[in-house]
Amino acid sequence: MIDVTRFYSGRESLNMEDNAHTMYYKAKNKTKLTPAELSILARNAHYAFFYAKLKRKRFPEAEPAIAKDPQIACQYATNILKGPFPEAEPYIVTDAWSAAFYAANALKGRWVAAEPIICTS
Repeated sequence: MIDVTRFYSGRESLNMEDNAHTMYYKAKNKTKLTPAELSILARNAHYAFFYAKLKRKRFPEAEPAIAKDPQIACQYATNILKGPFPEAEPYIVTDAWSAAFYAANALKGRWVAAEPIICTS
């Protein structure tokens, strides 16, 4: 068996990913999550987005983590917020694909601040 923990900076990051996965599937099976479990889920952008999508509502505790992942932030803005996600814009503007997707689907128009990155990619 391969020890994947050697590819991570610390065992904690692997455990956090595994815990977030567990919390998401617990919620998916309609089990009510405790505040501590929601806190674990809120630190992982991917599972936090899937949780918000599952619940069909915002997950404010997770928005700082979601904002830092440009692609997940775009999906969150489009599918959950149904509009702009200003806290994520400094991160979204760093990725051309995400910036174009965000402008078209969340802002539904031009995003002048992102045009230079979109045009150069």
